[in-house]
Amino acid sequence: MDALSPLLIALAALAALALAVWAHVAFWGWYYSRGALDGERHWVKAADGWRVALERHPLPEGAARAGVALCCPGLACNGRIFHLRDEVSFMQGLRAKGYEVWIIHPRGMGASERPLEGEWRFGHTDYLKDGLAALRYVYRHAGEAPLWVGHSMGGLIGYELAAIAPRKMRGLVTLGTPTNLSVHTVPRLHYLMFKWFCKGLKVAYLGKLSTLVAPWAGWVSALHPAPLYVNFKLLPPRYLRSFLVEAFEDTPRQLLDEFVGAVDGRGPLSEEGWERYRATLRSLRVPILAVVSDADGLAPIGVTTAIEEWGPPGGVTMWRLEGYGHAELGVSLPARAVIAPGVADWAEAHAARRLKRSSGAGEGGA
Repeated sequence: MDALSPLLIALAALAALALAVWAHVAFWGWYYSRGALDGERHWVKAADGWRVALERHPLPEGAARAGVALCCPGLACNGRIFHLRDEVSFMQGLRAKGYEVWIIHPRGMGASERPLEGEWRFGHTDYLKDGLAALRYVYRHAGEAPLWVGHSMGGLIGYELAAIAPRKMRGLVTLGTPTNLSVHTVPRLHYLMFKWFCKGLKVAYLGKLSTLVAPWAGWVSALHPAPLYVNFKLLPPRYLRSFLVEAFEDTPRQLLDEFVGAVDGRGPLSEEGWERYRATLRSLRVPILAVVSDADGLAPIGVTTAIEEWGPPGGVTMWRLEGYGHAELGVSLPARAVIAPGVADWAEAHAARRLKRSSGAGEGGA
């Protein structure tokens, strides 16, 4: 019995630690209520039947209307990156400029339908289905083509949709979108962590990991290495902690594998390889605004500015910012006060309003 005591003590300690970690994650997940919506909830069905939630923020009554925007988050994020709190709300910045704003919560994220245990096998092409269904729905409901605003992977989805349904998109805005992943400069250690985190599982528990570390974010510098750089003058720690719990979520491991493949040079996130991807970008017929930052470690300048070379000739505007980390392009004090108004001003100058003429308006190049 004495020989078993150390083993029993160790097992009890591990069980207590596991229980404490579970309780910690459960408490913060409950406290921040990650699935809550501030706007109207609309449901749309993707082509494969998956139900996706759209969040609508109409203009105040009597406000002058400048247009409609449809915002799409990136990898492992739900739509709260665009409207976390009023002070750091990209959505409120656009709304103040006369935009009716819609926000996509991609499948399995935020307020959208959650996958069952065996339904976590989806990736980039499935998110395209969500984006296309959302684009069609907003076009019909709002009566005009929306301005697509995509953060990170949301911009990659926007590229593809601009080729599929150009007449349903007024313009395309990308925020920190890594256009050419094959030249990514992420440090080797962080790349390996990204490559092997939850490898072999259906789910990469990024949301639970971010919830676990959230209480110490802004206090422990090791939680903010160069690729995860945060400028606390732009995104104060109290908002960062909320962001890590409310906006950052578990994601299919398949999607991480697709990104790793793209970084390793095995093609972009959708089929047929880099040549088809570059040809698609060259053929786009919607105006593009690419917002990039010199401090963005997840989408460095050399990765994001490929759109200048690969995009439609004369159709790309680059907006280079200094000192913004990856998240701050979508959620930060200047995301509301500077970036969103700048996006609206660019659209006014470069993207003509496309009002819906009839319910039978075609897609593609029609």
